[in-house]
Amino acid sequence: MSLVTTSWGPNRLDIFTPGNDGNIWHTSWDPVMWQGWEGEWDSLGGPPGGYTGELSAVSWGPNRLDLFTIGKDQHVWHNSWDGGNWEAAWDDRGAPAAGIVSGLSAVSYGVNRLDVFAGGSDGHIWHTSWYGDGWQDEWDDRGAPPGPYFGDVSAVSWGFDRLDVFSLGEGGIYHNAWDGNRWQDVWDDRIPGLFIADWSVVSRGPNLLDIFGRDIDGNVWHTSGDGNAWQDWDNRGGPPLNPPALIGDIPCLSWGPNRLDVFGLGNDGHIWHTSWDPEVWQGWQGAWDDRGMPAGGAFDDLSAVSWGANRLDVFCLGDDGNVWHTAWDGNEWLGWDNQGAPPGGVGA
Repeated sequence: MSLVTTSWGPNRLDIFTPGNDGNIWHTSWDPVMWQGWEGEWDSLGGPPGGYTGELSAVSWGPNRLDLFTIGKDQHVWHNSWDGGNWEAAWDDRGAPAAGIVSGLSAVSYGVNRLDVFAGGSDGHIWHTSWYGDGWQDEWDDRGAPPGPYFGDVSAVSWGFDRLDVFSLGEGGIYHNAWDGNRWQDVWDDRIPGLFIADWSVVSRGPNLLDIFGRDIDGNVWHTSGDGNAWQDWDNRGGPPLNPPALIGDIPCLSWGPNRLDVFGLGNDGHIWHTSWDPEVWQGWQGAWDDRGMPAGGAFDDLSAVSWGANRLDVFCLGDDGNVWHTAWDGNEWLGWDNQGAPPGGVGA
């Protein structure tokens, strides 16, 4: 994904995107420093030799941001905000012998801890970590799901020293996990029995994992695991539109225990939403609600983030090439506001 959003604390938002000029750009919401939105985009440069456009951002604590990208040299590159400054130069986190080509996903399970996963040209998932005092010496091979690897990797953490990693393999989605002592021996399949065009994962509490996948008809399917077993896949449907109803990313997030919010880009250019709170899906049979659209309609790169209980912020790239934003403030949805774009526009 090229439009990446994250939050390091209450009432704080950060947006990152590649620019058409080859730089990575950033803007933020900070009610103390900016009294709102920053008002302009600042350039973070990029790795020497350029990058592929794939980004992953994570925060392990207040006023801390870590940003990763894949360079054209097939290495993973890293930059960070320490509360006062961004690093002057990007640091090279290297790569396995096969090189890193896709599926970049960074996660933190605790203070001063980072774990980075990405797909190599050999079809395996590779992993490196920052453990507080330094980076591990070499990338470790996490193997691969059966069959061809399709390039997507997603990592989440539901607690200290716990990591869950998902990837697309032959037939569908596969899962591996670190339980605090070891990695599980094999990838277990979470195959839904139908083709998944887009997917995302989230944790809504200790030992709870949820996967959402969009099929080619624009319906969203869901399964969840509680540490003992995985549920059968259930069809969460989609907006009342002609198929395919949903056509793009389906980000999901959780702002509190046993709470889920799922968003999708409709074929009408609107953003659609459904939620679980905390025992049932919203509305009659889990109906989707229309969150409207930016002026001209939504185009791509749907992203959602939460900075606190009962708060949701949603971003997308509009048809006009600008980044647009809407939010749930705990009582109502706000209108769409235009966050503009880097000089030269948003890149791929």
